[in-house]
Amino acid sequence: MNSLDNTGTRLSTFLVEQYWTGVTAEEFDDAAERVRRSAEEIADDGIRIRFLHSTLVPDEETALCVIEAESAAAVEDAFARAAVRFERIVEARTGG
Repeated sequence: MNSLDNTGTRLSTFLVEQYWTGVTAEEFDDAAERVRRSAEEIADDGIRIRFLHSTLVPDEETALCVIEAESAAAVEDAFARAAVRFERIVEARTGG
């Protein structure tokens, strides 16, 4: 789904899938905060990106992160800068 940023530019919503064997809540929280900070740094550089939220499903050892950005490359850059691994990034649609 596309939404408008504060400049009126369309942003896509991306879902980032992460599978973490043995991840703790503290590790998850730390990683999510690093990605949030990385996205803010990238935005400060003029790339349109916004961290929305991240969810941990402990029983599945899975984390899902939702980010709005101008491209999947910007999302990948945020994770790289944060040194947080992921399995895949897919464009997603939200409702609700």
